[in-house]
Amino acid sequence: MGRPSKRTCGYAERNARQKKQRSKVPCLFLVVEGKSEKIYFENFSSRNYRIKVFVAPSGDPVGLVKKAENLKKRTIDLDDLDEMWCVFDRDDNSPESIEKAVNRAEKNGFKIAFSNPCFEIWLLWHFEETFAHVETSQKLAEKLKPHLGDYCKTKDYFDCLQPRMNEAISRAKKAEKMHVQNGRKKFTREFNPSSNVYEIVEEIQNLQAVDRS
Repeated sequence: MGRPSKRTCGYAERNARQKKQRSKVPCLFLVVEGKSEKIYFENFSSRNYRIKVFVAPSGDPVGLVKKAENLKKRTIDLDDLDEMWCVFDRDDNSPESIEKAVNRAEKNGFKIAFSNPCFEIWLLWHFEETFAHVETSQKLAEKLKPHLGDYCKTKDYFDCLQPRMNEAISRAKKAEKMHVQNGRKKFTREFNPSSNVYEIVEEIQNLQAVDRS
């Protein structure tokens, strides 16, 4: 049997490269500020979704964006299809701090998932359609009690939330549309209640569809 020609070898190499490119699925890198977000998103990772979660050293949104910058510079080799997300809450952060973090993230090409007043509004939307202004995480924790019992930030509720995920996405989009129609600016204290965490969840759902195709 003769040796394969250069033409045949070149075709095989080209075909292998094309096959590898087709099988490439983007990876989502999330920099989060707290235990609730870490536990929630690591559930996706444990279910073999292409997602990696990092925790910022503090809840300061600017510090969180700096953490993302350091990861990109020293640890992560971002592919063109990959995404870096900065996930943080309004909480007690000043408007100036939030704006500075948003501008810095956008300058780096990072995406933002902002919850107002906090991540728990996203959890509540799995169970209730509520769009009333809410000021503190404590009030949201009280609202979660009928659904999750004594809510604890370090407890894993993912299995209770997952079946209702599409409902939460729908409610988050309704709240966002309502604020926009009322002339409120995204990523501000006035955009309350809100959470565009749904954008990350939809990205993950899309990756799942690619994995199954």
